[in-house]
Amino acid sequence: MISSMLILTGICLYAAINHAFIAFNRPFSRVHFLFAVICSLLVAYELLHMGTYTATSINDFVSTVRWELTIILVFFIVFLWFISEYCGKRPIWLLLGLTCLMSVLMVVNFIQPYTLQFTEISHLEQQRLPWLGEIISKPVGRISIAFIVAVLAVITTLTFAVIALGIRYYHDRMRTTLAMLLAVGLFFIMATEAILVRLEVIDFINLGHFSILAMIIAMSMALSQEMQLKLRASEHRFRSLVEQSPFSLQVLSLDGRTLQVNRAWENLWGMRLQQVADYSLLQDPQLRDKGVIPYLEKGFAGQATEIPPVVYNPAENSEPKGPSCDRWVRAFIYPIKDEAGEVREAVLAHEDVTEKKRFDDAIRLIASGVSSEIGEGFFQQLVKSMSEIFATQYAFIGVLDSPDAQRVKTLTVFANGEPAPNLSYDLINTPCAMVVGQHTCIFPSEVQGLFPQDQLLTDMGAESYVGTPMFDSNANPLGIIVLIDKQPMRDTDQMKAVMEIIATRTAAEIERNRADELLRKQQIHLEHMVERRTTELQSANNELEAFSYSVSHDLRAPLRSISGFSQALAEDYDSVLDDQGQDYLDRIRGNVQRMATLIDDLLKLSSATRKEINKQAVNLTQLVVDSINKHQEQDPLRSVEIKIAENVFAKGDPDLLSIAFDNLVSNAWKYTSKVKHPIIEFGVENKNNEPTYYIRDNGAGFDMQYAGKLFDAFQRLHSADEFSGSGIGLAIVDRIIKRHSGKIWADAGLNKGAVFYFSLPE
Repeated sequence: MISSMLILTGICLYAAINHAFIAFNRPFSRVHFLFAVICSLLVAYELLHMGTYTATSINDFVSTVRWELTIILVFFIVFLWFISEYCGKRPIWLLLGLTCLMSVLMVVNFIQPYTLQFTEISHLEQQRLPWLGEIISKPVGRISIAFIVAVLAVITTLTFAVIALGIRYYHDRMRTTLAMLLAVGLFFIMATEAILVRLEVIDFINLGHFSILAMIIAMSMALSQEMQLKLRASEHRFRSLVEQSPFSLQVLSLDGRTLQVNRAWENLWGMRLQQVADYSLLQDPQLRDKGVIPYLEKGFAGQATEIPPVVYNPAENSEPKGPSCDRWVRAFIYPIKDEAGEVREAVLAHEDVTEKKRFDDAIRLIASGVSSEIGEGFFQQLVKSMSEIFATQYAFIGVLDSPDAQRVKTLTVFANGEPAPNLSYDLINTPCAMVVGQHTCIFPSEVQGLFPQDQLLTDMGAESYVGTPMFDSNANPLGIIVLIDKQPMRDTDQMKAVMEIIATRTAAEIERNRADELLRKQQIHLEHMVERRTTELQSANNELEAFSYSVSHDLRAPLRSISGFSQALAEDYDSVLDDQGQDYLDRIRGNVQRMATLIDDLLKLSSATRKEINKQAVNLTQLVVDSINKHQEQDPLRSVEIKIAENVFAKGDPDLLSIAFDNLVSNAWKYTSKVKHPIIEFGVENKNNEPTYYIRDNGAGFDMQYAGKLFDAFQRLHSADEFSGSGIGLAIVDRIIKRHSGKIWADAGLNKGAVFYFSLPE
């Protein structure tokens, strides 16, 4: 009996080691890891179970059975998680519930005086098996809650069966389903026999532990079989991927010989595996001369390496015997390692970059040849570069007079390596008629036979033709780019892609040149207009100067005469004139004085408009202080509260700004004359991320609905009887601020004072 248990223990130990090894290989397998844990638990269980057969006292027997039952409960916990992982279905709530149940049973097992199976054991009996002659220990006592073992067996059996059927229903894995049903069948039969023996329904040896072992052996065989099937499927999938890969793949031995190639490799080099089977890449003279061998050696040493693009032609080697196929390839070498991490083989992957290399070289040559040119030089250099890249005798760029024109005029022509005279080309019965406004057309050979009426092709002796249309930014036909050669053309797919890029770039250059020409004409027209307007402005300024002179001299003389004679009349005929006559004379003198003031204000307004601005740093605080001091000297009896911000600077013309501030302060001084406690304030605020200056007063203010007239000349918001003035001061301020590229506005209320804001941007 014990020897058979040792055999089963060895089987479980082997299964544990085997599945642990599988689990920790890449990629990590949780299924095999959990199964290895299960097998390890069974090894411990069997070793403890053998202890019950050799127990010599009741205490030894109970202690051994207690730990034995604990391992069984841990086994059922791990086993349920294993089955869930194995079938790919994870009802977490069910697994957590069963785990909690098993954990409670483990706690009860340690709390009970003996075990879950026995609450009273009187003594042990020694029994000899008749067919083996071995001595085993058998407990004698009152069996209590043995039905718990039966419940565990039924739960496990039903769970196992339901999961097996679920695998069949959801995943259609027939082999797995049959293996699980076989395992659960063996488990159920032997577990039932163990329960009957424990309940003493039958008198036979207890085979309960064999039921679990039988289930494990069946499951191990099923896992191994399934792993073999997966390996075969993986190998088949790998072979399919390698064979159908668009990349050229070549499997190499450590000595550089080719072991396997795919179809893409054969198509790339035009050879079969048999032609290179005995040829070592490490001995290839081409690869050695091009510096590729060190990269290959890195790959064989275990380091994945990218090999820079090189041009390779197998026909240059004495072996292998292959066709001439000069190709640019970029390669990658990847080591293939065994389970011990040793490099056994290497995979060399090739990517054919021939077309890409030629395309990049063509674009680079074009860009380097024409990027520094503009205008006509651009087109000349472009056709020259195209002719050199594609090795053609003729190249030209032609444009249409209009989108529906049937004739092109060339911008530049290149023939036989030299610039040639421009020409006008009729599109009818030519290959260009199929290109203009449509798409790229390529005739790699016999183009004259296809278009016998095209005299230009005949004169050139053309054999091949490539034409690409050009479109403007509105998708209207713009022109055509043409290559013509006396020999058949090759690699026409590459030529088509490059020509279309060139056409797009050329069309943009043509449009830019046309825009530059239009801009140049508009600039000339604008210069004429500016010159004419400058002349008109100069004439207007001269007239304004003459008017100012007339105002300051010709108009002042009559006013002085009227004022003088009025004064003489008042003095010489004072006794003759009555009070009404004296009043008339006073009115005449007052209006003459008002007229003189208006003339002075008009001259100031004209000066503020015409004076040349000389911007520099100006102390605005000092300008306000000077103006306030001047008004206090003129009106010393007034008491005004003054608030002036210190050290406020701005850039502007100091003379014009002095006039503007003097008018603003004068305005505030005047309109606070009827207030008991007049206040005038100067400061600066930040509005719209720029400094905004203000002068505020608490005087008469005005109604904001008339604010639009505030800065117009001769516009007054208060009567002359109420407040004196000519209505010119704020107009002067407005002209000065605007000449500084600033703006001025006001905020006020009737009898609530007013504040004037203005900006002086740099």
